[in-house]
Amino acid sequence: MIVVMGHGKCGGIHAALDTAKSGRVPLQFSSIVRPLWPAARDAISPNPRWSVSHAHDGDEWWRAVETNVQMNAQGLVQGEGTIGEMARSGELAVAGAVFNLETSEVEPTGADFMGRIAAPSPRRSGSAMAARRRTVSDRGVLT
Repeated sequence: MIVVMGHGKCGGIHAALDTAKSGRVPLQFSSIVRPLWPAARDAISPNPRWSVSHAHDGDEWWRAVETNVQMNAQGLVQGEGTIGEMARSGELAVAGAVFNLETSEVEPTGADFMGRIAAPSPRRSGSAMAARRRTVSDRGVLT
């Protein structure tokens, strides 16, 4: 299982929200803020594309953090390469969560597009799957 984890009160998200509202990005923040803009823009939208946990519905900062987690988790599931393939086939679960700094609790996101761990497909034997896992971890990278 892979958990894409965000955290409450994220400074990068806060800066992205400020710039999404103003439309101006200070040059020194552009490389940090630009990747977070889609989540920030969705969080302040009157018709957001992403849903968030009901406990934080009115908090656009939390909404943006949770949206960013969901967008990145979806990117892993839909991406090319080993992670995307394994998630789509059910061999690997990808989940999203946010660490709440105020309560020290991990709160799962409400996304339902993530993969679930399923039984190995008939085309792969258990030993083939074990060899694949061993190859990935021995190299330390996913290919």
